[in-house]
Amino acid sequence: MEICYTILSEIGLGRKENQDAVFGANDGSVGIFLVADGMGGHVDGARASATVKNNIKTWWTQYIKSRKEQDFFQNIEEIKAILEASNQEILDYTKDGELSGSTVVLLWIQKDSWAVISCGDSRCYQVQNGFFIGQVCQLTTDDVWENQQQNIRGMKEEEIRKHNNFGCLIRAVGTNPDFSCTVRSDQIKEKTLFALCSDGIYRYCPEPYFKRQLQKAKKVERLSICMDKIRSEVYQNGALDNLSLIFVHITI
Repeated sequence: MEICYTILSEIGLGRKENQDAVFGANDGSVGIFLVADGMGGHVDGARASATVKNNIKTWWTQYIKSRKEQDFFQNIEEIKAILEASNQEILDYTKDGELSGSTVVLLWIQKDSWAVISCGDSRCYQVQNGFFIGQVCQLTTDDVWENQQQNIRGMKEEEIRKHNNFGCLIRAVGTNPDFSCTVRSDQIKEKTLFALCSDGIYRYCPEPYFKRQLQKAKKVERLSICMDKIRSEVYQNGALDNLSLIFVHITI
């Protein structure tokens, strides 16, 4: 198996600093990829995302040094434990009455298996072979108010969109002592592309255009080309947030 990847992370046009943190690394048939988006408008968003990134990076370094032949699901549990520790670390340095946190979407590749761990509204997409073009599937669900069925029961779509809580995060690393995340996993059976991104990408790049570029990026030689086109589209539409995107191309 061969893993190729490319990373984009920029401040955009509407922020004073880049509060996104990204990380990508692979070693043979094992790889780890992370997008962490510090919560804009709150305290120390950049510090929160950097906390997650640095802890994951430290774990990866130790993992590679030890060369331990560990079960796929054991590694997932260790990564979840790192995220939980990051959650507590952020809570510990956040002053009373203040809020700090970061979204997380993380892709773990081990031999012929993958897992996506998410908390917040950063996303992961997968592109696999279709009859004519690649089929694009969003693997994550945004942890926002309107995606909780109990919040919107009996409401019309227009009422939901006009609600004060529409789009509000209900889960992120560092915002609640009771940390939780979502894990999805499966096997890699064919050539596959994964795309991890912060909301600064998908909010400023129309979904049809974004998905078309993901389909084209299934060819490894087009990874950088398609990433540049998505970047250009985001800037053309204002780029009012930080923007981060990771392409991970896997060939069996």
